[in-house]
Amino acid sequence: MRSTIASQISLLRHLIGLLNLEKEDLGKLVVDTTHSNLQEAIQSENCDSIRVLLRFLTVLMCSKVLQPASLVVVFETLLSSAATIVDEEKGNPAWQARADFYISCILSCLPWGGAELMEQVPEEFDRVMVGIQAYLSIRRHVFDSGFSIFVDNTRDQKPNEKDLSNNGWKLESVPRPYLSLKAQLVAGNPHDFGPIICPEQPRLPSTTSSISYGRRSMMLI
Repeated sequence: MRSTIASQISLLRHLIGLLNLEKEDLGKLVVDTTHSNLQEAIQSENCDSIRVLLRFLTVLMCSKVLQPASLVVVFETLLSSAATIVDEEKGNPAWQARADFYISCILSCLPWGGAELMEQVPEEFDRVMVGIQAYLSIRRHVFDSGFSIFVDNTRDQKPNEKDLSNNGWKLESVPRPYLSLKAQLVAGNPHDFGPIICPEQPRLPSTTSSISYGRRSMMLI
């Protein structure tokens, strides 16, 4: 059921790519509205909205509605915030759950658009991956369910980051309907995405806010 809904939503997003071919102002409106919604979600710490909107942006990039470089800038903004949080001198490692959430959101987008980023902006994409590896090397290594899908676990036989990377970030369960529209979408004029700002200081935790970031299940579908 979840897979069917994801396929329908993904198809709807790619239809925006077709609309952008005829009415670029409509495509720009979608991008600008998504920017406003994402900034609001980040400020209000709405975990579900942040995750969904980042995936939405990734699919818009695949549909030639969003500039690949703009998506990379969004990822790097989240990376920078995460790295600052876990920095012993500049940040507050006690809020690692928020930083982990940001990184998990980036990783969860890659099966939806990692292959396209590798093809279109390889150097920028490599920079993001180096940043993720650097973050993982400095974060405190405590078990976090949000990262479990990227950890080797032969018993559960779940995909991990290395396996997905070796497969070009392609996952069979992730719908890619835009491939059948590639010939048309290639003529699209993608739009820029304005900068986003992450909160400098985490708010006091609540049962459903920052403290639970790293505990939320990171679903690829």
